[in-house]
Amino acid sequence: MAAKKNRGKLPVKAPRGRAGKGNSAQAREALALGVASLASRALDALQAATKAFLVDILQAINLSAIHGKRVTIQAKDVKHVISVGKILALYSKILQDLPA
Repeated sequence: MAAKKNRGKLPVKAPRGRAGKGNSAQAREALALGVASLASRALDALQAATKAFLVDILQAINLSAIHGKRVTIQAKDVKHVISVGKILALYSKILQDLPA
């Protein structure tokens, strides 16, 4: 094999960081913190949505009890709100299917 002739200075290579255990451990730690932060925010959002949903449902159940001239909510109020919700969902679907 013939030796190559040197035709001047070699191009300078940019220094690279070591791709050893230190960098990968730091990357894993940063990823874990990011995932934990994301999971924490997701749980907060889920908790807020659940709270809003339950407050809305309980307000509707309370209105049903008041309509029945009662102060205490009963199982029939819950059933009433669920049935009204199903009817509203059905009408909503029907209205969406209508041509504009």
